[in-house]
Amino acid sequence: MVFATLMTANTLNYVMGAGTIGASDTTVNECRVANSHAYSIMAAFQLMNADGVTVDHKLYMMRNPWGVSYYN
Repeated sequence: MVFATLMTANTLNYVMGAGTIGASDTTVNECRVANSHAYSIMAAFQLMNADGVTVDHKLYMMRNPWGVSYYN
């Protein structure tokens, strides 16, 4: 349900954001996302295969305003 809401907001070009909770922003979770931090959500989308068929991978493109670019 959250993904569908963010997909709709993305389609309507809404400004989106997210935040994490945790003890300190100097620690990260298992996905290497900083705890106790705010993020901009740049896009929400699903992957498609070469035939243009949607596959079951829901992704969010997020920006850490204090971070550096990397992909994991």
